[in-house]
Amino acid sequence: MELDAQDSGKHLSVQFKVKRHEKSAHVDSTSPEVYLAPERNVPNTKQFLDIATKVLIDKNGGDLVKARA
Repeated sequence: MELDAQDSGKHLSVQFKVKRHEKSAHVDSTSPEVYLAPERNVPNTKQFLDIATKVLIDKNGGDLVKARA
């Protein structure tokens, strides 16, 4: 199909047939502690722990909810 300037402004409909291939998750051999260790921007102090505990008092859902908080 070739379009010219005279085709400008016209509607064009395109359809595709797609075959999707699912891939499995990559296994990460790195220890999670590397990512969970305290750092300068995210301290691991009693004040920080108290705030996190207060926020999570009425929350249910395990580690995912804790991570989002």
